[in-house]
Amino acid sequence: MRNGVPAQASLDRIDDAIELREEILPDEVAWTKARERASALFGLVPGEIRKGATVARLAADLKAKAGEKRGPLAELLRDLGPRVEALRVPMTAPRLATIRSAQSLTSDLMGAGNALATVETLAGAVLETSEAAMSRLMAAVEDLRGAVSVAPWDLIETAMGLGDHRRAAAQGLREKLAETLEADEHVIALKPVIRELQARATRLLAETTQPPPEPQQTATDEEVVDERPQTVLDAAEATHALDTLRERLKAEPRSRLTIAWRLTRPRQGE
Repeated sequence: MRNGVPAQASLDRIDDAIELREEILPDEVAWTKARERASALFGLVPGEIRKGATVARLAADLKAKAGEKRGPLAELLRDLGPRVEALRVPMTAPRLATIRSAQSLTSDLMGAGNALATVETLAGAVLETSEAAMSRLMAAVEDLRGAVSVAPWDLIETAMGLGDHRRAAAQGLREKLAETLEADEHVIALKPVIRELQARATRLLAETTQPPPEPQQTATDEEVVDERPQTVLDAAEATHALDTLRERLKAEPRSRLTIAWRLTRPRQGE
């Protein structure tokens, strides 16, 4: 140290103003844990040797990364708030817990007073969910925040609120979004689900045809086992629906099926 600040020196050239001080380093366990988490959570590659220079470098890199992630994390949680509240997703849901835990970690790293404290903060941090969940969130948070901020929520929410013959399909949208908002990013990726919900909502809002009237039956004739309102399905959804229907018919061989269908495809050149 020279005049209270770090200074460069060598064994063959130490002037009288230089003061040698022993530097307190993290113990081996904390250093190993901090290196592992720095790599897993922030994509850093810290040096292996536990010495002052590598500790200082890791601490500086951690503070820089924490500064980059803290803003997008707060904005993501803010933008998800109305969806979470509307669908009554519990605040203890894994996705929300991981975001809050990541916010807490980045704030603690930014507030650490010195290099040793920064490294020990990372090593000793208690994560609300898991390192795998935190790692995926940290890697994707900027992309997620962008996808959530530009999503057509008015369109999706309008479709989810339908109460006519499209009620069941609208409920399916609500359940899909709620499931995704509860799950961690490494379990269900949010951005593809937003695109899927937008496409399904668009098709659902375009479908205005009322279902055909049900055939009249006497009270002792037949009972309705199951029914679905008319909706528009893509190829994958239709295949799943047909497979499910096939299994129902196998399970109840005496049942009869009333069916009407229409198959469409894009016009050539579109």
